[in-house]
Amino acid sequence: MKKLLILFIASFFSVALAVETYQLVRVEIPPHHNNIQLQPGQTHLFSAMAFDEQGALLPDFHPHWKVTDMDGFETTIPGVIDQNGYFEAGRAYYGKFKIMAYDSETGLFDQVEIQLSPYNYGQVAHVSVQPTYITSTRGMSHYLWVACYDYEGRVLPSCSLNYRVYDVFGSPHYYDVAYITNDSYLHVRPWAPQGQYRIEFHAVNSSAWTQMRLDIY
Repeated sequence: MKKLLILFIASFFSVALAVETYQLVRVEIPPHHNNIQLQPGQTHLFSAMAFDEQGALLPDFHPHWKVTDMDGFETTIPGVIDQNGYFEAGRAYYGKFKIMAYDSETGLFDQVEIQLSPYNYGQVAHVSVQPTYITSTRGMSHYLWVACYDYEGRVLPSCSLNYRVYDVFGSPHYYDVAYITNDSYLHVRPWAPQGQYRIEFHAVNSSAWTQMRLDIY
């Protein structure tokens, strides 16, 4: 009887262990990183996600990064990227190349195409939004100081930005969390779900962007 009990307990824990395991089946770089245009010396922070066979996000995924030419050969001529996804463009190359995020164990990967172009003076090179962190209750409004700069660091008199709201899992929220009006006020919806959010601001006519954090409680 004791032997049967021990076998049963061992079987139970082996089953429980099997349920907790997962298998990485897909690596994905979010589409807003694809086909962006950068200028020499400009930087960009790339991100990537991984999913299991059920389509669930794997939160502990840490991708490896590399720069390749259009034929898939690794290169540092267009620029360099570190293992946090931070890319810095070189200053002696123009044209297309690829950024690849991959899982070293499975070999699964995703990649995006990038265009490195000469400077376009008057184009937005840097976007600044202050404050970069806001805590808010539902229904509140907050003023944002927004400025765009050219490649010589001069403030542009005007610029057009698009914004996107994401939750901590990278899922976009289009209408249910917050919206920003033309007078630079951030309005939190009265019915917004509580939680932590990221708001990205992207220049319409360039790849310049920035982000801020919004915590709703």
